[in-house]
Amino acid sequence: MPEEQYDAIVLGAGILGLTIALELAQKGVKVTIAARDLPEDVHSTAFSSPWAGASFVPWAENAADASREERTFARMWAIAQTRPDLVAVTPFRQGWDTPGAYVKPISAAHLPDFRYLPPDECPGPFKFGVGFTSLTLNPTTYTLHVLSQLKELGVKIHRARVSSIFEAFSIPLPPSPSKPPSVAAAGSTNPASLGSATSSSSSPPPTHLTSPLVINATGLGSLSLLGVSDPLVHPAKGQTITVRAPRVHESLGWKEPRDPSDPSLAGQSVYIIPRPGSGGLVTVGGCYLKNDWSTDVNPTVAERILREAVLLCPELKGEDGRVEVISHNVGLRPCRVGGTRVELEMFDLEAKRREYGGVVPVSAPSVGLYGDRGKSLGARGKVGVVHAYGVGGAGYQDSFGIAEDVAGLVQEYRASQGLEASKSKL
Repeated sequence: MPEEQYDAIVLGAGILGLTIALELAQKGVKVTIAARDLPEDVHSTAFSSPWAGASFVPWAENAADASREERTFARMWAIAQTRPDLVAVTPFRQGWDTPGAYVKPISAAHLPDFRYLPPDECPGPFKFGVGFTSLTLNPTTYTLHVLSQLKELGVKIHRARVSSIFEAFSIPLPPSPSKPPSVAAAGSTNPASLGSATSSSSSPPPTHLTSPLVINATGLGSLSLLGVSDPLVHPAKGQTITVRAPRVHESLGWKEPRDPSDPSLAGQSVYIIPRPGSGGLVTVGGCYLKNDWSTDVNPTVAERILREAVLLCPELKGEDGRVEVISHNVGLRPCRVGGTRVELEMFDLEAKRREYGGVVPVSAPSVGLYGDRGKSLGARGKVGVVHAYGVGGAGYQDSFGIAEDVAGLVQEYRASQGLEASKSKL
């Protein structure tokens, strides 16, 4: 059966999966992406990337997360110098009322001008505040930018579904349509035109994607993906409103809702994020509802968000004194108790087949995956999984740092199995 053979298969096409694939491809690794939900699914709430706040507010509480955040910030800052329509350098202010309510994250050290604000510079009605210069992103156009880079590097994206991590080493593809889908130009701004694959040819279409190495960037899927089934994974529902407010040019936020009598607001924050390159669109939020799988818009939450956002930033109102609401949005953050999991796991597929007694689908790459070397699984016969999930709401903010860490683990796996990707710069 025709196969497409790769050094690595990335499971998941959220911002982490896309960035990991880009990092690997730029280092010479032959990589492809397989996912149930694709970037063209712009209205899907099954993954959170399209609905992300996508701004750089320091949050890391440990050295590993701080390092990822700092490395991503540096690379995003470089993008902002040439593509401010995708990533914009933006002033930030955050305020609060209760002394000690804010603890400076260790990752704030990489911001160029982090400072505590005097009372007359605090946002809205607040007594305390911090200010700094950071970055805001436009999730839609930034994702399209990453997709165009992947296309230039020849990385294909396939719509596929797997039920277990053990079948991800040889993924069957659905039959090709009689007429291949059109492929968007690199500069296209229409996600739907990108199709489920980035290229076509006159040769017989492949029936399987095969690789001895899988990158698990499935986000919330890691809760139900057999062979992973991580009970620490959980959603945190987020709800935002997109408004048109061309007078808003800074990002604002706070941690303390203005109605302390409502216990449902405990721990909820408010934020205002202008979207670069959007013609004056602003995202206002939000909420953080742990273990809430609902993707319905809650009108009560929406009313609270808008009420408190206007209190924080009156410029959200137009000249007629009204807020122009464009849309209500819901996404599920892919969270994990204990934080992001970024690690390499290696195992013998035959042992896993015996362990699960044939209940879990297990698919091995074909023998001879690496040509005349005759090595399908490496010198020691083990496949590898690099896990990269559980980032919560920091997917964009940590994306390059996580991708760099994953690339290091890919190198570790390949070295352990005596495998070398051609042209690899790992």
